[in-house]
Amino acid sequence: MYIYRWLHPIHFTFVFLILSFSGKVFSDGSKIEKLLSPPTFEIGMGIANLYYPNYPGAEQYTNLIFPFPYAYYRGEWIEASRDKGIRSRIFETAKVELSLSFSGSLPVDSKNNDARTGMDDLDWIYEFGPSLVYSFSMPQKQRLHFQLPLRLVSSTNFAHTQEHGVLFNPTLAYRYYNVCKHTCFFEAQINAEYATKKLHQYFYDVVPKFVTAERPQYNSDAGNLSYGALLKYRIQNDTWLWGVNLGYNTYMGNANTDSPLLKLKHSFNFSFFYANKLWESDY
Repeated sequence: MYIYRWLHPIHFTFVFLILSFSGKVFSDGSKIEKLLSPPTFEIGMGIANLYYPNYPGAEQYTNLIFPFPYAYYRGEWIEASRDKGIRSRIFETAKVELSLSFSGSLPVDSKNNDARTGMDDLDWIYEFGPSLVYSFSMPQKQRLHFQLPLRLVSSTNFAHTQEHGVLFNPTLAYRYYNVCKHTCFFEAQINAEYATKKLHQYFYDVVPKFVTAERPQYNSDAGNLSYGALLKYRIQNDTWLWGVNLGYNTYMGNANTDSPLLKLKHSFNFSFFYANKLWESDY
């Protein structure tokens, strides 16, 4: 997973709105039912810590700690959750779901990154496109999904917008809902990312005007961006919730390992949040 997915645990705004589908309910305990069938409305306050590379294969990391208020509205057709980003359901059966999904990322100031010093900044990035999800038959309290999101990628500095091709991100995700002292779940994911030439160029190209003795000219190719794994843990009760993510990515198969901007072949990312619920609806 590249940087933009890593921001999903909290997103990147101080005020965010969560709209999500009501979860499917297990029949083996009120704690699981509450986790999967949360209230329609909820507001609260929390704090988050995000630690991730500036961009895929970057040597410098970003460490953010910030407070955030939040508001959830869980509707029938739209979701914008910490785990799945923003999506709009188009079609759903017991095993197959087709939706439109959306995502985004923080910008990178090139003067704070050694490899990109003197180059243009990386702007805010947004993505959208269809996502096909297949759910395997599993025992109660367990879920196994195979996700096939295909998204158009663009960037903006709010003065101009630039298109960066397409990102394909097949993901296999296993989730286990455990009735611990409070309500909790554990999730493990493995994934791959493949991008068209334009997105690789945005990260890894070095055009003649930015060539230095340590940074030769480079023209990127399309292909693999990364392979990754992600572990998630969430726990909550009636008044608070917290979660932690630990991710790993390898760029050994990256289509542009020779780029002078791809500095590391492996990276880690971490996120943590804690939030207090201030109010929730009765339904």
